[in-house]
Amino acid sequence: MGTFTRVMMNVIWGAAAHSLLLLFKKLPMSNVLERNSSIQAFFIKVFVGYVFADVMYYSIHRVLHWKYFYRRIHRLHHETQQSGPLTALDVHPLEYVFAQMSTELVSAWVVGATLPELCFLSSVAKVFAMYSHSRSDGKAWISVMEHEAHHRDGRHNFGVTGMMDWTFGTMK
Repeated sequence: MGTFTRVMMNVIWGAAAHSLLLLFKKLPMSNVLERNSSIQAFFIKVFVGYVFADVMYYSIHRVLHWKYFYRRIHRLHHETQQSGPLTALDVHPLEYVFAQMSTELVSAWVVGATLPELCFLSSVAKVFAMYSHSRSDGKAWISVMEHEAHHRDGRHNFGVTGMMDWTFGTMK
């Protein structure tokens, strides 16, 4: 199965999961932060949600580099021949569900995100993931070059923002 086909399958997985959430939209996700529709509350949710997602994704990504999980699941992502934005979503379906989607859903639940806020958090996560695989010369929270170093050696730069890599000494 090629990169484009795997990416499209993962996008379909994501659309299906978000559609299921629409069915249950009346069920509360969490009340960690009060359901306040102010701009300030929105930005607090986005910030806290993104920090939580970074911690969670870093942890899961480190586990995916353990020999057992790497050989069976994560290796597919690292074997992609051509790095580009689609490479960010070119992962094993189990990795997509348990690393990418669960990170977005759990962080949204933790901050009590509404469905539109979840969609926003999910979109931001995808943009950062695609940017980090873009081979662009620009800088984001973590540079593209730092992420390419991760793809070369697999022992550094596991996080999204670099915060967890700095904390645990895995930043290169």
